[in-house]
Amino acid sequence: MVSDFFGPDHCHIIDADFSSHPFDAANFLLKLLRDAGHEDGLVVDIGCGSGVLAEVITQAGYSVLGIDISASMIDLARHRVPRAVFRCESVMETCLPTAVAVSATGEALNFVGGLHADRAAILGLLTRIAASLLPGGIFLCDVTLPGILGSTHVKHRWHEREGRAMYVGSHEDIISEMLSRQIATWRQVDGALWRRSDERHLLRLYPLDWLAESVASMGLSVSILDDYPHQDSAREPMQGRAVLTGISSRAGAALLKIGNQRCGARRLRTSRSACDGSRPYVATRESAAASG
Repeated sequence: MVSDFFGPDHCHIIDADFSSHPFDAANFLLKLLRDAGHEDGLVVDIGCGSGVLAEVITQAGYSVLGIDISASMIDLARHRVPRAVFRCESVMETCLPTAVAVSATGEALNFVGGLHADRAAILGLLTRIAASLLPGGIFLCDVTLPGILGSTHVKHRWHEREGRAMYVGSHEDIISEMLSRQIATWRQVDGALWRRSDERHLLRLYPLDWLAESVASMGLSVSILDDYPHQDSAREPMQGRAVLTGISSRAGAALLKIGNQRCGARRLRTSRSACDGSRPYVATRESAAASG
């Protein structure tokens, strides 16, 4: 399913003004890959957006496959990183190739959950991600958590730069664990004329313990951070979100490989070095400052 989800003007604003988070995520992933002994190989970027993470990872010598449901984001990504491969499609409708890492940053899992009925869809996706990882492979995601909007469950935000502006009105439904965002963008075109676009996004919110336990049960050693280590000291810290990393064990990778074999996943040659000392089914919480 391909839609105008994240339309051209919204994507322009996100790419121009909100690229520091994916940049920090990319550098953190790069460190994880090198620490695990993966000097090359394929990285699958779910919800790749405008290609910021793909650019950093590609420049470091890895191959990248980016997947995003937004045609406008894919256009930006292909222009930014011509050496990477990008697919405009739903990750729920494609098989994942074998990879040294899979990333799902920028609330990608929340967006996927917003487009599908329940947690079962996410559990299926997590199973496929775990199956696609080489032994010692890395899974990196960040997620928005229940309670992000505080006791009022409502937030209004205005963002403005020269030639562009954006309003975001957010509302959290604590019963359904869904977050809705009403987004209006204005972009200056043809001199004095401004163009307005409107979108409504739905995100499914996941309790952190449930997500960590789900990932750990699939044979990945899980760690949790409050934020990515900052490359840009001026970046606004993440609020109401968490960063989760999982490292695939040899046993977990072997047991889960059957999942991708059933859907005929394409195998790509990559480094097969494992991360020494990874322990499946163990979840620990750390602070970003401690790991920085």
